[in-house]
Amino acid sequence: MAKKQRKTTPIDERLYRSCKYIEQTECWEWQLSTNNIGYGLIRDTDYGDNERGGMRTTHRVSYEIHKGHIPDNKVVMHTCDNPKCCNPDHLHLGTRQDNTQDMIGKGRHNLFGSKNSRKCKYCNVYTTPALLTRWHDENCKHKTIT
Repeated sequence: MAKKQRKTTPIDERLYRSCKYIEQTECWEWQLSTNNIGYGLIRDTDYGDNERGGMRTTHRVSYEIHKGHIPDNKVVMHTCDNPKCCNPDHLHLGTRQDNTQDMIGKGRHNLFGSKNSRKCKYCNVYTTPALLTRWHDENCKHKTIT
């Protein structure tokens, strides 16, 4: 017996139904899964290696739907600075250098984790919140067992 092909909903339809319009910012905010730095993720069966899931960031998918192809040497930048935003009016192309300069100009850079560094209460080491949670505070090897 042949395997039944499941009907897939077009990616643009899935993108629109999973975004919420935020009136104050006019962002189309992605409501489902995100990557480790906050960008929306959507499965694209026509993209990449399907064994890995063909996951793409939603702002790039939105850009391609509304504005066209993204050249290899370009990134999709947000004017709204909201990584979950998929509103094509908030998206434009730039180079990695443009993106870095935009980040620094808006004070969103975090040079060597200096803005987020936290101190372990057991060994007094300063580190990022993620490393603090993983290797310090309650997991610190210098913590005495009581």
